[in-house]
Amino acid sequence: MSSSSLSTYLAHSLRREQGLGSEFHPQRSEQSAFSPERREQLEARLKKEPQAPALYLELADLLVQEAQATQDPKLVMKAVDTLHTALSVDPAFHPAVLQLGRICLMFGVLDKATEYYERYIAAVPDDIEAQLDYGFALVQSSQTEKAITVLTRLLERKPELFPAHVTLALAYQQSGKQEQAEKSRELALQYAPDDAAKEKVREMFSSDRTVASRPAPKPENLSPATLVEQYFYEHKIIGPKLVRITWPSAFQARVEVRDFPVDAMPEFAKQQFLTKVKDHFKVLSGEFQISLVDANTSREFFLIPVGTK
Repeated sequence: MSSSSLSTYLAHSLRREQGLGSEFHPQRSEQSAFSPERREQLEARLKKEPQAPALYLELADLLVQEAQATQDPKLVMKAVDTLHTALSVDPAFHPAVLQLGRICLMFGVLDKATEYYERYIAAVPDDIEAQLDYGFALVQSSQTEKAITVLTRLLERKPELFPAHVTLALAYQQSGKQEQAEKSRELALQYAPDDAAKEKVREMFSSDRTVASRPAPKPENLSPATLVEQYFYEHKIIGPKLVRITWPSAFQARVEVRDFPVDAMPEFAKQQFLTKVKDHFKVLSGEFQISLVDANTSREFFLIPVGTK
């Protein structure tokens, strides 16, 4: 399960279980649902009220919805720019910071996501959903000890919080603390709001347990094939979408994926992804290429040169 889908599932579970949402995010309303007419109305209002940060926030929400519907990454960047404009109007407009964190988490830009969540929570410490998302972003970015601290404190306040138990179990499992992970998983099952949630928890842990509990060998001690397989199968976004890895030649890996949302990724997210891949494979001695390909259409998303000359 990808970071965005799991985070969305946990957040929806939180709102269903606790009845949370409007009291923490009062700027959201039914009229925020995307439509071209609504977007035009907001843009017209902003020309008359350029100092209204809440209008920029609503416009950014619409742009993200439109980006998801049309797979247009330019709209995501426009949403980000719109939120920055809201903050230039009012630097203390905290909902814009929260939305920036959500967008970064959605597109896997985890370092910026945690930065925005930290900034928001420092100003709005009682937002439970934001703290949950922050803990999940920390898990996704492998900051497991910090995630454990954040989620444990959250559960001290809300011990019945099902999504927090799920995320804490993931954090413990990722850090190799299997006994604590099992306890958190059992608590997640205990507090699950329905049978569908229980099944989702079981599915989540049955698919991840073997990989998460395996100690990682040093990259420099691995063969190119093993290093490539380890990286992509354990990648938090690509891993669940990975179909197969083949080697058309000794120096090129073909990584085939399904449902990889490359067209919805803003340019900064693409560049960060490519940079991280290149940095990870610097340990390879020699020049290699990694081709990321759609398994259904054979469309090549990226051809990434890695290794050292």
